[in-house]
Amino acid sequence: MTLFLQVKQCCVNAKNIHAMLQQYALQAMEEDSQVVFHEAMMETEEVVGELRKQLQELEHELTNGMRLH
Repeated sequence: MTLFLQVKQCCVNAKNIHAMLQQYALQAMEEDSQVVFHEAMMETEEVVGELRKQLQELEHELTNGMRLH
């Protein structure tokens, strides 16, 4: 599996985790639990954003590399 595909799969997994944390935050009965899940959800949102940037950079490198050959 190429690095691009590995990062893409990691991004998909992070999005799934984000969605799960969002559901947990909505379903949690205690306010403290809601806050913890919400904070974790926000952190995964940042991770997804960084992974998307990484994917764009890798895609750019792959596209430019293919043009050189």
